[in-house]
Order: sequence, then structure tokens, then C-alpha cells
Amino acid sequence: LHRAAARAAALAGNPALRASAWDVMGGAAHVDSAGRRPDPEIGVYAENVTGSGPYADAGQAQVTLEMRQLVELGGKRGARVAVAERALAIASVDHAIRRLDVEAEVERRFVRLLAAQEGIALATAEERRAEAIVGATRRRVAAGAGSSVEEERAAMTLARTRIATEHADHQLAVARRELAASWGAPEARFERAAGD
Repeated sequence: LHRAAARAAALAGNPALRASAWDVMGGAAHVDSAGRRPDPEIGVYAENVTGSGPYADAGQAQVTLEMRQLVELGGKRGARVAVAERALAIASVDHAIRRLDVEAEVERRFVRLLAAQEGIALATAEERRAEAIVGATRRRVAAGAGSSVEEERAAMTLARTRIATEHADHQLAVARRELAASWGAPEARFERAAGD
């Protein structure tokens, strides 16, 4: 996994960034809506529709058709549009800030992953050296050229390096998961991070 691919995946899949993009789109729709005139209203009213005598069979019914259109005065629509445009500008700036935050966090997590990869490589190499020292010390003790204390020290050093290797392995697994979480993935689907 290269740095650019990690950044692109995070920018495309980060849940907080996607939600922020929806806020911007909603703000743009609100600006469009704020610039429109209020919808006209139509109403139908009927009186004396049912009854007895001369009012039976809707013969004397009175039907009124009413149409209303709100006429806005005093620049209300312009003010409404200005408020919506300011809200859109705020949402856009917020989205840009979130985008930069995501890029910075991906960079930090990527560097942590690179460091964890180096840490596991160093710990593994140190463990191999400790194993070689234990083997050499055992041969020396068997030949009578060394003491059992040296063999115990070498064995304790080997145990410490194995613990350090296990710790480095856990740190690598956490760093991989944290980077994958940047784009909303529950698990890392890459083998290694490539970078300098």
C-alpha cells in the first residue's frame, strides 16, 4: 500500500468526510430552495351542499375557488438566500477542514505503520541474533569453555527479545487496523505499507 493510495482511499471512504460532503450538498440545495418564490395555494370551499327542501341534491350549493400567492416585500427572499449562502459557505469550509484533518490523520497513521514495520523487522533480527548467541553459548558450555551462568544470561536475553518481537507484532497489527479504519474498513486488506 502506497501513501497516495491510502490517502485516496481515506478521502473516498472516510465516514465523517462523506457526511460532511452531504452537508455541503444539502446547503447547496437549501440555497436553491431559498431563491424560489413561495408556492401558490389553491382552495375549494363548498356551502349548502347537502340538506332538505330546496337544499337537497346540491341544487343551492355555493362553491368558492380560492387562489392565494404570497408576495414577499422588503427583500425577504434576498435575505433568505444570503443566509442560505452563508450556511453553505460555512459547510464548505467545514468540509475542507475535515478533509485536511483526514489527510493529516492518514499521514500520521501511515508513518506509524511504517515505523511498526521497521520495529518488527528489527525485533525479528534481534531475536535471530539472540537465538544464535544461545546456540553458541550452549556449544561453549558443552565444550567446557563457558559457564552455565552465561547460558542462563543468553536464554534470558532470548526470552526478552521474543517478548519484544511479540510486542512489535501487536503494534504492527494495531497500526494496520488504524490505517484501514481511516477509510472505514474493519480490517486491513493490504500486506505492507510502502514508503520512505
